[in-house]
Amino acid sequence: MENETQSLSHGSDADEHVALGWTWFHKHGSPRFWAAPLVGLSDPAFRILVRRYGTQMAHTEMVDAAGFAVSPSYRKQFFLPKNSDTPPSSETDRPLVLQLGGADIETLDDAVAVALADARCDAIELNCGCPQRCARKGGYGAFLLDAPRREHLLAIITRLSSRLTAAKVPLLVKMRVSTTTIPARTSYYLHCFGHPPAPAVFERVASTKGFHNSG
Repeated sequence: MENETQSLSHGSDADEHVALGWTWFHKHGSPRFWAAPLVGLSDPAFRILVRRYGTQMAHTEMVDAAGFAVSPSYRKQFFLPKNSDTPPSSETDRPLVLQLGGADIETLDDAVAVALADARCDAIELNCGCPQRCARKGGYGAFLLDAPRREHLLAIITRLSSRLTAAKVPLLVKMRVSTTTIPARTSYYLHCFGHPPAPAVFERVASTKGFHNSG
């Protein structure tokens, strides 16, 4: 694994995206108080509520990339309306991070393209933390971190960061920290995500919901 890590390329595109992430962070006032994504809770009403109590950055809950890419009615539930005459509107729910869940590169890329066109979020986050059965079955969330999917995961991040860098929007990654396997696994992904190409990694311990550690 050490050799694999050392072989990663740190090109100018990756450096540009890391710089973009820090620029974005400072642009929004270097926020200290973030409302992390909560399944079934992080809807627009909840986000507006926590903002009233000092939240500086909020996330959507994990959004299915396939549904988001093709269904306007599905997308509607995750955002407030634009330019609404009756507040609150989407402008009051900013800055906002849209968290996407999925494993198919083309589907995720399509979802990101739709999000950029919709313009109601300030960053995209890839979920590499969900440990539930649905994620296991679909090979997404925390299961993207498994050794057999390693190259696929890095390909996803490279594709998404390329599109987002062009739009001056950062890509974030939520991952789980490996506590029961060798520390090199966590270090490997932190190295990959902390340089090329994602500028921010949000960590959770990998021991909840029966998450299995492999490789």
